[in-house]
Amino acid sequence: MSVTVSFALKKYWQEHVAYKVVAKSRIDYAIRNLDDFFGDRKVRSIDVQACREYQAHRTEEDVGDSTIRYELGILQAAANHCLKWRHITVSELPSIELPDSTPHRQIWLYKDELQTLAASATGRALNFILLAYYTAGRKTSVETLERYQVTFDPKPRINLAKRGEAKTKKHRPIVPIDPAVVDRVKNLLESHTSKFVLGDGSDIRPEFNKAVEKAGLLNLPERGLREAGRLTPHILRHSRATHLLQDGVNPFAVANLLGDNLQTVLKIYGHACPDYLEEAMASGF
Repeated sequence: MSVTVSFALKKYWQEHVAYKVVAKSRIDYAIRNLDDFFGDRKVRSIDVQACREYQAHRTEEDVGDSTIRYELGILQAAANHCLKWRHITVSELPSIELPDSTPHRQIWLYKDELQTLAASATGRALNFILLAYYTAGRKTSVETLERYQVTFDPKPRINLAKRGEAKTKKHRPIVPIDPAVVDRVKNLLESHTSKFVLGDGSDIRPEFNKAVEKAGLLNLPERGLREAGRLTPHILRHSRATHLLQDGVNPFAVANLLGDNLQTVLKIYGHACPDYLEEAMASGF
């Protein structure tokens, strides 16, 4: 009996993702979309035409090529996993075609747009937006933030890394809680008994997207030095870094907040601190 895509994705999650992957939410999201589209189709039947049909389907849903590329990559990984675990044979491997990779785009929210977004959000979405922005934390780190990661003594701090969490290339630093959200965090922790700071650790996308659509910011237009692009939770991290650099904060401090090195910060956010770049180049950095 030939293996279906649904079966392959399920096995990949059970036998690999559940045990080896720290941040699972993006993979979960990809698996849901793949399963919804391919479902009972046989793994061996997935070819270039099927991949192009999937790309067209996701494009109609206003999903970018980078996300589609990631999702089809998950399908390839699931098939390779099934081959490794002998759920399928070599002859059953799919022929996956990935969309062309696209260069990193410079996308961030201007401060007035951030205010509009916050004004359009309520409840868990609003709390996520403010925490994600002020901590410059990644989506999964913020939506699954737990009580023990927050401390107010001797100073308000959030440890974005979890106990026993496997180390990855994405460093999760200890960051100060900005005065703008200290009281909000305290009130949040007093308002419920859940171990999660935001009340639960589920995927924030549905609630976030509702706020984005209400604010009319789903597709950000070109503005100044910013390129056009879709507003995702990760843009909050880019926005925080951009605003700090535009406000004259030392790039070293911004790099420490992001958990990145200085070279990465200047490469990604150089548009925000041209004066520093000019000084660095003049000094032979």
